[in-house]
Amino acid sequence: MSDSPRETNPTLLALFDEPSLRERWRRIGHGLRQPRGSGEYKWARFQMKRLLSPVSAVVVPALLVLLISMLAVSPTTVETGVSATMLPAPDPTPQLPEKIEPVEVLPDPEIVFSTELATSTPDLSSPGPVAPPQMSASALSSLPIAGVIQTRSPITLPQIYSQRGAAASGGATGLGSGATPGTEGAVLKALRWLKSVQNDDGSWTLASGEEDATQHGSGAAPAMTGLALLTYLAHGETPNSEEFGYTVESALKWLRSAQQADGRFKGRDSHDYSHPIATFALCEAYGMTQNPLLASATERAVRVLIDGQNEHGGWTYNCKPASRNDLSYTGWCVQAIKAAKFAGLTCEGLDGALERAVGGLCYNASPGGTFGYDKPAKSHLTGVGVSGLQLLGYKSPQHIARGLAVLEAATCDWDAPLGSNPIYYWYYITQSKRMAGGKMWDKWNRTFSTEMASHQVVLPGAGEGGKDIGYWDPASASEHCKSRVYNTTLCTLSLEVYYKIGGFTHALDGGTDQAIGEEDDDEVPFLILDV
Repeated sequence: MSDSPRETNPTLLALFDEPSLRERWRRIGHGLRQPRGSGEYKWARFQMKRLLSPVSAVVVPALLVLLISMLAVSPTTVETGVSATMLPAPDPTPQLPEKIEPVEVLPDPEIVFSTELATSTPDLSSPGPVAPPQMSASALSSLPIAGVIQTRSPITLPQIYSQRGAAASGGATGLGSGATPGTEGAVLKALRWLKSVQNDDGSWTLASGEEDATQHGSGAAPAMTGLALLTYLAHGETPNSEEFGYTVESALKWLRSAQQADGRFKGRDSHDYSHPIATFALCEAYGMTQNPLLASATERAVRVLIDGQNEHGGWTYNCKPASRNDLSYTGWCVQAIKAAKFAGLTCEGLDGALERAVGGLCYNASPGGTFGYDKPAKSHLTGVGVSGLQLLGYKSPQHIARGLAVLEAATCDWDAPLGSNPIYYWYYITQSKRMAGGKMWDKWNRTFSTEMASHQVVLPGAGEGGKDIGYWDPASASEHCKSRVYNTTLCTLSLEVYYKIGGFTHALDGGTDQAIGEEDDDEVPFLILDV
């Protein structure tokens, strides 16, 4: 036997070296080309299994998971004689209901309406409303308003709006303030009548509910829609309400769709009383719902009022700055901008407009306590001036107390109506005496409430579901606006004063004993609707 080292096959040894991955794949390829029974072929097969096993362990399960997921989202029919369909996997995203039920807002029993509330402007320094979505006016007008949760903005909503919710839900809020089942019933009949004559597009016009549609014209839709909407809002109705929700929602949608880019409304009357009335309604609606979809339209409308205030602090026809100070027009503008403040809107210049409005009302006040139409004079518009100053929180007895003393002689008598536009005058006088409170309010309420309720034209069983409905015709043949919608809305708003102006229990003393005077010759009271 030879003592020399055993010779080895270098080719065989090379097979057991630890080559690079690239070299290994080259050798595998070479081995697979060798005869099937050769060692190189068998080595190549073994190495392929060794290299591919980890990959298979990852890729194959991944492919199975992908296949299962595809089958889970695609309906598959199994051919077994019975059709079996695999349902889609449940969506983990929670589905919101089509309509969000409103959060019940109960009146705060601790709220007491005191002199301080009646004579001061609430502090609304809290955060303003949520900015509306950045959409065009036309796109916004098509969005639904229903389904908005009723919220209470800081400070103002519990005090200003909570009693209305109780009225809408059948509460007895108004009964404790002088309302009766008769007045509450009259309000419901009127709301149901207005609902029955609402146009299909959500609006009301001068002709709505008239047997002869041509008798009073067919225009002034923004003014009539605003007045009708105010009656529902004063009763606590919102788009979420059960009986009147759709009525309110469709009216709001119509107002939004009728608003132009400059903030004014299409279809307005020639003097544009429509603008402050429609703005008043939008402010009330935004205040009650805090719906961000209403914020943009409301702010544009309020901007027109702020920019249209005249040098005296009042307003005149068409809401354009001028030296003329129209008390009748100013009365609606004051209600609108005060509603904007109550609603929590933060329009630039709003606070200044409220302050200047005091001067605008006082500009028409006479030393004897009366307020004139466009200058100091004797006039049945005294209720407009007094209630406006009360609403703005003006404290001077020079005008409010003397004005109330003048209004002591005012009467609410359908057979002997007050002046040429009695329903209009009664609307403001009722607010003024309600805010004054005390014996003055009690005395007025005993007569006014009976007269209003007893002179409603009732249509038994003519409403939806066989319910009674009712409206008011003018109390005087001289009434400037004889439309049933106009007269019905003002009478209804007067009867809703119990919960709209809630709990003012103070009485203002002092003043004069001067009786209310005759109207000044220049007076052309609300509402001239030449369209």
